Amino acid sequence: MARSPLVSRQRAKAVSEANAAALWALDSPLHFAYGRTLVCANTLQQADGMVTAKYCGARWCIVCARIRSAKSAARYLPHLERWRTDARFVTLTVPNVRAETQGTLYHVVREMIAALPLIALAIRRTDGLTFEAVRKLEVTAEQYSANPKGCKRPGFFHPHFHLIVNGEAQAQALVRRWLAYFPAADPARQNISPLDGREGAARELFKYATKLVTKLDGRRTAIPAAAQDVIYRALRGLRTWQPMGIKAADPVQLAAVALARVVYTAAAREAAAAARA
Repeated sequence: MARSPLVSRQRAKAVSEANAAALWALDSPLHFAYGRTLVCANTLQQADGMVTAKYCGARWCIVCARIRSAKSAARYLPHLERWRTDARFVTLTVPNVRAETQGTLYHVVREMIAALPLIALAIRRTDGLTFEAVRKLEVTAEQYSANPKGCKRPGFFHPHFHLIVNGEAQAQALVRRWLAYFPAADPARQNISPLDGREGAARELFKYATKLVTKLDGRRTAIPAAAQDVIYRALRGLRTWQPMGIKAADPVQLAAVALARVVYTAAAREAAAAARA
């Protein structure tokens, strides 16, 4: 039996509130912002068949992150469907950094964000390629990395980009120019792989800016609030995901995509039924 959306939201809110309470207890510049999450969607109002609430809109709020993720996916997934087998999933990294030393996490993530438009411009002007992509900035704490072979240094963080890029040549040019811009970056840690039309993988792009839970020694482990706070302070005022060279789909296009899915599903069912007959 399918779970009610309100039940799913209630569970998400319970987890989000517990995490926000731990963040709120810290001595952080984001103290009051964390406090707003504690009262996010506390009251639901029903009118004209719709349930509404007042949301905090914070990136660490699971309820708001889900809403934002769904809206973003609906606006940009039509582009990814248009790219089809040309789409590439690209990961760009830089060396892990300390949070509170020279070359801090705060400055590194801003340097990374500033570099991407310059690289995209060079790909268009110098390489003579069109460049369409959606990028997401993510930061994880090295100490709580799920990679069993990776380092586990306390106080170090791993900023990186995940992108979906239209075209193999564009993806290769992106990685090449990224390594030229960040010569200290390890070529082996940059990655290009086919998206293969996997909508689930595409939707992952619009989710969290940092993980709240990781797997350590095969067990689900919550990321401590102090480590989360370092990441959220570094990302303050930044867009964690951004379209590059594309615009949001208009409502007419979204309706057309939805109709195409219905028609395709109906046709697939009819073909399967005919094959069984």
